[in-house]
Amino acid sequence: MTLPAPIAGRVALNELVVHGWDLARATSQPFDPAESAVRGSFELLAASTDPAQREPIFGPVVPVPEDAPLLDRAIGLSGRDPAWSPDTVTTTSTTGQRVRPQGLRTLGRPANLG
Repeated sequence: MTLPAPIAGRVALNELVVHGWDLARATSQPFDPAESAVRGSFELLAASTDPAQREPIFGPVVPVPEDAPLLDRAIGLSGRDPAWSPDTVTTTSTTGQRVRPQGLRTLGRPANLG
């Protein structure tokens, strides 16, 4: 796939913001990216809220209040729940296996954390 350099740069920046949040949240670390990086990520994600255009790259948008911090709104647009924390990983009652809460998706891997 060929992308114009400005778009490729925005995609790369979005990857750093979203996956930086993933890593920080999963390890209970603070994450405070530059406002300009968050704005760029938000703008990129806001341009693709149509479910048909999002699949399979992003999961469904997770609703976040309009007055929430911009990072939380960007994370919601990425298909993640900004309220997620490692403490919200639950155990299924039937199998006893650990599973991801709804709102977190991992492409190419099952949602089961087993």
